[in-house]
Amino acid sequence: MSNLKYQQRETWLEASMTLCIMHICDKAGIDPSEFDKVKIRIACSWLGGQRTKRAIAQCVKASCANDGHIGINISPAREIPIDVVSDVMHELIHALMFIRGDECGHRGSFARIAKLCGFLAPMTSTPMSDALRPELQAIADQLGDYPHGAVDINARKKQTTRMVKVECIPCNNIARQSRTAYETHGLTCGSCDQPMFENA
Repeated sequence: MSNLKYQQRETWLEASMTLCIMHICDKAGIDPSEFDKVKIRIACSWLGGQRTKRAIAQCVKASCANDGHIGINISPAREIPIDVVSDVMHELIHALMFIRGDECGHRGSFARIAKLCGFLAPMTSTPMSDALRPELQAIADQLGDYPHGAVDINARKKQTTRMVKVECIPCNNIARQSRTAYETHGLTCGSCDQPMFENA
């Protein structure tokens, strides 16, 4: 049975961000106003940069954006609400580090706050602890269904070649032409004006 409370992905993600900030602040003893120092924009988007082949989410520091917003991108390959909530929380901890000017990556303050929130090592993927899982599930339940279906760009149908190789017998000239054009008009050799034939 559908539990759709939000029609747009970004609206759902913005609501999840609000709930995740509350969770982070509660667990790590952080003043929520810290998150207000820089605007954070969140979107369902393919990730940018060189190290994102296996990444499922990304936080981009404010200095990378012309309007000074921190950007959080959640991969379109993600669709299970609790997993997306987990991704949002992980990236919000990165956002907090950016706000504080702490370039710690997945170490230092990031790791400390992530552990306080209930994440486990490795900090690059932060699996949920048994204690955190029901808390994130409660957030996901509050948000309802994530209005998005996972996208697998590798599932795209590959375009098959429609070009045929044609050859001029007298001068051995080779060319390629679309099958439709070849079957409709044929092709004349540009070197010797002789008809060209498909090279099987």
